Amino acid sequence: LRNQFDSPDWAPGLKFRNTTAWSPDGKSLATLQSGVISLWKQENGILVRSELPVPEGLQCRFNQLHFSSKDPLLTAGGVAWSESSDMFSFAAVWDITDQSPRLIAKIDKSDRTHSIESSGNQRNGITAIAFDDREHEIVTGGADNRLIRWQMAGEGDALIPSLSRIADILVDREVAHKAMI
Repeated sequence: LRNQFDSPDWAPGLKFRNTTAWSPDGKSLATLQSGVISLWKQENGILVRSELPVPEGLQCRFNQLHFSSKDPLLTAGGVAWSESSDMFSFAAVWDITDQSPRLIAKIDKSDRTHSIESSGNQRNGITAIAFDDREHEIVTGGADNRLIRWQMAGEGDALIPSLSRIADILVDREVAHKAMI
């Protein structure tokens, strides 16, 4: 049996980040272990794990995650692939209001802008991700030295499957970001 935290068969030894983040209300904990996200919520004093759905047919490994400070939303960025496609940059946004998180938006192959960079066993697509709650946007950073702004649906708008790209900034390679935005 394969462990969900194992590297994909086609890339043995592939490495991804491990990190954790508490939601601003302190009721949810997101963990990122070997590229796999788990969402934990308290129920009667016990932490209960919830699965985060991804688009059907995709396998994903994430490098970074971030909670919205304003809404019950979680976002994560990394890479994805399917049996019929190469690896590509990928990000997802989930509504975590209840025990059944819903995928509400994504940055996927059709919107790909961060190139896949390789360094030994490391594969990077989206390496940093953050909500800008004031502007209702998501900002992504990648190993390709780009920061990209993505528009979320506004209040009252229908939820959208793919985020719209707003702007792209090429960062000087000498001062490229090394940490979370």
